[in-house]
Amino acid sequence: MKVLFLGNSFTQVNDLPQMVSRLSGWETRKVVRGGAYLRDFCNPGDELNAGMEEAFREKWDYVVIQEQSFNAVGDREDYLKHARILCDRIRAEGAVPVIYATWAYEENTPKLKNTGLSYARMDGALAQSFKQAAEENGAILAPVGAFFTKARFACHLYHPTDWYHPSPAATFLATCVIIHAIDETQAFSAWKPEEISEETAALLRETVRTGRCIIRQAAFRKKGKFLKGNLHCHTTRSDGKASPDAVIRQFGFMGYDFLALTDHYRYNTENFAPETDVLVIPGMELAARMHDPRVHCVHVLSIGGEKENGFAHDQRVEVIYVDSAGGAQPLIDQIKEAHNLPVICHPQWSGTGAAEIEEMQGFSLMEIHNSGCALEYEMDQNAAYWDELLCHGRKIYGVATDDCHQTYQMGRGFIRVKAEKNADAILSALEKGEFYASCGPEIYDFFVEDGKATVCCSAVETIVFRHFHCPHRAIRGQDIMSAQADVIPGTHYIRAEVIDKDGRRAWTNPIFLDE
Repeated sequence: MKVLFLGNSFTQVNDLPQMVSRLSGWETRKVVRGGAYLRDFCNPGDELNAGMEEAFREKWDYVVIQEQSFNAVGDREDYLKHARILCDRIRAEGAVPVIYATWAYEENTPKLKNTGLSYARMDGALAQSFKQAAEENGAILAPVGAFFTKARFACHLYHPTDWYHPSPAATFLATCVIIHAIDETQAFSAWKPEEISEETAALLRETVRTGRCIIRQAAFRKKGKFLKGNLHCHTTRSDGKASPDAVIRQFGFMGYDFLALTDHYRYNTENFAPETDVLVIPGMELAARMHDPRVHCVHVLSIGGEKENGFAHDQRVEVIYVDSAGGAQPLIDQIKEAHNLPVICHPQWSGTGAAEIEEMQGFSLMEIHNSGCALEYEMDQNAAYWDELLCHGRKIYGVATDDCHQTYQMGRGFIRVKAEKNADAILSALEKGEFYASCGPEIYDFFVEDGKATVCCSAVETIVFRHFHCPHRAIRGQDIMSAQADVIPGTHYIRAEVIDKDGRRAWTNPIFLDE
């Protein structure tokens, strides 16, 4: 297969023809110039016309034509006239013309404001012009703009220097659309540009293949059972009131699948009630105290797996004394060196605000609900500091725990993890955000499609969407089981929160839209 490209910088940036060749194995060539119009290719005195005619000395199967990014709206008659002339010329050479339908400029940018149009109006007008050109000339329509609109909330598609040229992800998307438009049976190779992740490449391929662009929160991407568990509790091995075996049996009675016994400064790997079906996850709670007469500290859980665990059963790690929250970094480093996961505990109770939490690095898990602190102190009930940290670009997943020291505190905060029932699989899922946090309600799905976020859950009375500097009105009613919200352009994350009739909450982890 041989494909010739006639266009401008929208074809040149990131070398679209080369991407097509890499992804399909087809032979490609381009004749381009920044800012070019189709009329330039029709002008015998223009170098683009000469370049096109020289290219036509070869035999081509398809010729892709791309108009200046606004002209199909700004001067529709001019566009349609020269699209017709070029399509006739292409057919005279025995090739099939392909209309490269481009996209609207980014919202709230000077480039779009200068057109006098909204994103939706420019997008619709472009689509109409390109469709007419394809129908009138019997050309193949490659609807890149339509897929651009579907995927623009899922990844960065605009070039960050001007907000209208394509990013590498956008050119990859255009590549997939053009190949699919020419030959629906053509398989895409595994190749991708270095600038985009494997996950983004897979999402864009799937978007073109299915016609839908859905970005799901990690917990809901694969089939399987959710495991219910608690990562923070205490026994008589430190300051808890119940013995380890009694604690495990109680959580087993409440239907928990796994439990970490995180006694202060003392590591645990033992299952003290093996007759139960509860999986005991290795762990302990560490502390850094500041020189302050008030409570001002950093507490960190160390949650481990079965393989390559650097901590031994009953190993002790003493309290350290620091001048600031950043001084707790050695604890986090020690936890990670032992192949454990650090979890920042009860930040409100600890007197550690967002600015102090940001002094620490190397963690991605934080308690957003702690039942012990909620019951005894009215603290750490509902995602304190989480959105502030997320807005500052920190990638943090939220955990609900009991931190139970007494039996009445048990069973009030937990996580549901999509994983096999073993410690290593659960740790891997925690690292990937494949879980949600809850005090009761269940969450069945959370995704973004076509610029709308959707959450599905058990019957609740309130659903709230939270994202980057964009407050949403709460959605209220009886027995609500799903809700949607528009995703604001420029947002780099969105999450959902549901509240049942008893005031119990559940929290999705964020969908990070800038990845």
